[in-house]
Amino acid sequence: MNFQNIVSLLVGASFVTSCQDAEKKVETGSTEAFTEGERQQFSGKGKEAVGDLAGTLGSQLKAAMASGGPVAAVKVCKEVAQPLTNSTGAKRDGVTIGRTALKVRNPQNAPDDIDREVLEAWEALKGKGDALPGHELVRLDDDTVRFYKPIILQEVCLNCHGSDEQLLPELKKTLDELYPGDQARGFQVGDLRGVFRVEMEVSSAE
Repeated sequence: MNFQNIVSLLVGASFVTSCQDAEKKVETGSTEAFTEGERQQFSGKGKEAVGDLAGTLGSQLKAAMASGGPVAAVKVCKEVAQPLTNSTGAKRDGVTIGRTALKVRNPQNAPDDIDREVLEAWEALKGKGDALPGHELVRLDDDTVRFYKPIILQEVCLNCHGSDEQLLPELKKTLDELYPGDQARGFQVGDLRGVFRVEMEVSSAE
């Protein structure tokens, strides 16, 4: 397994949604919610934060997989993923970064209402076979914007997120011990595993 595959596990290639709430406008290519300058500004800042987290976490998982396989990778993820996520956001003023999904492994990553609306909209589009863009912006209010980027399941992800029949017995035992409420199994290649979410204060991106 090479480093690019590990990063591919973390950063997918496509993502889209829509939202009609006037207070929570979702950028879908129109100019209503964001100006061109704002799109470039917020998208650039979001991509930078996600790239930082994906690269750092990816290197940790690469080392764990090389030394101990999926079981070691799951243990490392349990120990370092949340601290690394928090520290990545802490390095940037007015920025909070996280990961979430409709089916989470770690309950700390459970989606809020806006996350769920985005994820469900994308799942619906994906179910229709529509092409998905690479990221999305959501304006929560005058002071806050969210950047979302997909995590699309790659073949390597099946080591930890495939069906119970695909998972190693030792890995299933470890998952049951570390994540007794685990929902993140039974995925197939190409599924929307979840998203990276970067929340930014508007002033921080100026």
